[in-house]
Amino acid sequence: MNVATLCDRRYCVEGVVCAQSASTQGADLVFILCLDRETRDVAGRLLDSKGPVIIPVRDLEDYYPVLRELRSQRDWKSYVAALKPFYLGYLLEFFGIEVVAMVDSDMFFWGPVAEIDRVMGDAGILVIDRELDPPPRCGWFNDGFVVARPSGLPFVRWWQERCTEWCQWMTDGGGDRFGAEGYLNVLHDQPGIFPFAKWVQHSGINLAPWNARWHRLNDGDQGFTVDDEFPLICYHYRDFQDFRQTFWEEAPIAKEYLDALYRPYYDRLREVAALIEEAGLKPVD
Repeated sequence: MNVATLCDRRYCVEGVVCAQSASTQGADLVFILCLDRETRDVAGRLLDSKGPVIIPVRDLEDYYPVLRELRSQRDWKSYVAALKPFYLGYLLEFFGIEVVAMVDSDMFFWGPVAEIDRVMGDAGILVIDRELDPPPRCGWFNDGFVVARPSGLPFVRWWQERCTEWCQWMTDGGGDRFGAEGYLNVLHDQPGIFPFAKWVQHSGINLAPWNARWHRLNDGDQGFTVDDEFPLICYHYRDFQDFRQTFWEEAPIAKEYLDALYRPYYDRLREVAALIEEAGLKPVD
């Protein structure tokens, strides 16, 4: 299983930590799409030369020239949101990799990525249910975790077309249009269109603030488990940017999560931020 993330200057600390955790947990290859020069410099200096594959965003734009048009037409966050299906397609087509889990940069891997392989089976696309019914405006699935292999390319290309037509960051465009991730609803609502796609409920994959409150975290000899049922593979630290400078003891997070997952993650972010400054690289906001 390969893992890929993407980040700009604001999230390069998270991107480095995400990449390191994926490598530690057995990813075959880790890819980082760097959206600016500062991020590319940081990744190149801090990550082992034999580690993650660093991809400048211009390489993606060279492969898909339409992205340059989108960059000129959209605000930065909306442009970045629209990159995800193109990034997946680039990894599968240009690099020819067999399977890749594309994750947001504020993801951290706590358990072996091999569990994702097991859950995916022979599917072409894998997404994880948010466990919220009815779903929020953004839909059934979070596009911060999407797994694909070449047999899933028909969906990836369809997703690229939709994001080219319309993709506004955190904006409800009506119907299934909510940023890039609203389009993922088709996998739930019209499963016959892409029969090779699979969606599952697995509370240990892409566990996040939106559903963690409903689950019990346990720390055992083999690592964390969720509800004594699912191994914790990756946790999505959505909105943790607010806490990077000062850890907030009164954060609205269950104490078991605060102590076990958030404090170690916060410490790791601060370590990497310090390394960036020590290396004389441009400070990260």
